[in-house]
Amino acid sequence: MGRICSTLFAVLILTIGLSAKPALPDRIIQSIVGINYTNAEGHALFCTGTTVATGVVTARHCLGDNITVDDEASAVIKVSGQLALLRPTSHKPALDIRTKPLRLGDHLLSFGYAFGFMEVLTRNVSRLWDAGLSVSVDAPFGQGMSGGPTVDMDGKLVGIIQASNELTGIISGQVELMEFVK
Repeated sequence: MGRICSTLFAVLILTIGLSAKPALPDRIIQSIVGINYTNAEGHALFCTGTTVATGVVTARHCLGDNITVDDEASAVIKVSGQLALLRPTSHKPALDIRTKPLRLGDHLLSFGYAFGFMEVLTRNVSRLWDAGLSVSVDAPFGQGMSGGPTVDMDGKLVGIIQASNELTGIISGQVELMEFVK
């Protein structure tokens, strides 16, 4: 029930903020999944996943034992670099990956289950590393948002949330993402 309420709240906020594209937030939110797993110390942890054409992509550090996607058992298909691909457990709309390179200052939206509740954050590209392999954005992400999508203002996937500190957030870049999901 909490997840439904937080999702509806996020849709309402984004619909108000992006009234020219009312279908955008709903389509993105429908592509997002919750991932539960157990780490090496036996702690139950939570991340976010993003549905793409080949499965559910998430951050590599979201892997452990007893992986579930939306409360159903899942399996790892592939791991490379910062990313992991999981077997989907249900049919969700897949996000398209942006092919046009990001530029400094591009406006982005990041989605994920921060502390177990859907959160939508507005970010700007502040730094590009290694020819688009990693992207730094101008503010941090909440715990649990790892693996969530970051999209451009047209709803195209530009990266997967990886990490943050008190000042910035890091997403995997679209170059790595495009190669990974082939």
